[in-house]
Amino acid sequence: MTAEELIAEGRKLQRPTVLLLDEGSGNPVGKWYESEEVDGERCWLTVAVSAIPNAPANLQGYLTVYTSDDGETGRVEITKDLPPQQGINLFARTEEMLPPLNGVLQLGSSAAADAGKDITETYMRKWQEKYPIYRDDVVAALGGWHMEWPDDDEDDWMDRVNDQLLIFTIRDSEPWVEVWYEQDEFKVRQRIT
Repeated sequence: MTAEELIAEGRKLQRPTVLLLDEGSGNPVGKWYESEEVDGERCWLTVAVSAIPNAPANLQGYLTVYTSDDGETGRVEITKDLPPQQGINLFARTEEMLPPLNGVLQLGSSAAADAGKDITETYMRKWQEKYPIYRDDVVAALGGWHMEWPDDDEDDWMDRVNDQLLIFTIRDSEPWVEVWYEQDEFKVRQRIT
């Protein structure tokens, strides 16, 4: 298998991702809030459910994400309208994202699973070109593939592959904040490397 063939396998597994940027045109899809903790919580952002790729049909309105000062958890508040608090407008740009290397090796063909080091390093460079955490222009991302964290083992990453990643914060991180929708409820995870 060549690097180009491995990248082609990854493209078959791409998931739509909406990047949230603080500059853009059209109507904003949400707001980013400067870091300020109140009563043991930080409010990170508010985003329109309609901007989230493949959002569950039972969700409507706006999601506001809070994290607790315990460094691990948080909560999501759903509102009908965009909350009135001041924030930086967020604009949406849709892009396709390759899965992390573990995704293409685990979910691609058997030939992909046997790719050599030079080939996988080429794939990693291609993945990093677009993945939100490696970019300076992205405030947060909606949908797409989840990050492989240093403290994840292979099973942990694969355990979440069928769960729905709704929101992944980039700006002002660490911590990075992930909002998952699992079995009709929100799970907020704070990630520190």
